[in-house]
Amino acid sequence: MRYPVTLFTFILTLCFSVNGLADKPSWAGEGGQPTAGEKEQHKDAMTSKHENKEKAKYKNEEKEKNEHRNKDKEKDKNRDREKQKESD
Repeated sequence: MRYPVTLFTFILTLCFSVNGLADKPSWAGEGGQPTAGEKEQHKDAMTSKHENKEKAKYKNEEKEKNEHRNKDKEKDKNRDREKQKESD
């Protein structure tokens, strides 16, 4: 009986602690509302963060495609070499 209670408590703790790890603007937690400048600054920061993730994802996809292409080219070269050896 002790194990399920402990597991439930652990999961519940994780659920609530994740909120504390979220990115927050500088004015958060001060009790006041942000100014228009602070809102715009936070919006720009989050937008650039998202764009950077998209760029990194695109770069990784391109890198993987190029690696596959290079492997295919190398396989083709090896096949050609083997065919050449067989024909000689």
